[in-house]
Amino acid sequence: MPFGLLAVVYFAVVFFGAAHVWSQSLLVLAISGAVCAALLIRSAGVGNREPLPIIYDPPSLIGLLFVIWTAVQLIPLPPELLRIISPRALALWETTRIAGGTPPFTISLYPYMTAGSLVFAIAVLLFYWSALYGLKGRRQ
Repeated sequence: MPFGLLAVVYFAVVFFGAAHVWSQSLLVLAISGAVCAALLIRSAGVGNREPLPIIYDPPSLIGLLFVIWTAVQLIPLPPELLRIISPRALALWETTRIAGGTPPFTISLYPYMTAGSLVFAIAVLLFYWSALYGLKGRRQ
């Protein structure tokens, strides 16, 4: 599994720079599938039965904070609360009412892109954790 996952990462990132939508989709699906397969194998009783330790390393904490911060930006807010948090975002969202936009609005001005970035950030964090947990010895 590690070699297959690395092959997908090399293919998508090295050859295409992970800039294309299909390349990022391939990365997210491969990483999510590999993590789900590893968790299924682990829950089936194959391999190590020790509980997974909680990692308090700085990249994990920063990654979790980024995921939380990005998710908060996708929460729909009533206009009164958005006026307090980000008056400029509300002013821009108000211009969409002409085109049929209705409240509640999010802090993010481009929620589709923010959601895509959230999914990609979660996939990168899962890849980091699977690599960190997957390393058993000095050789690996």
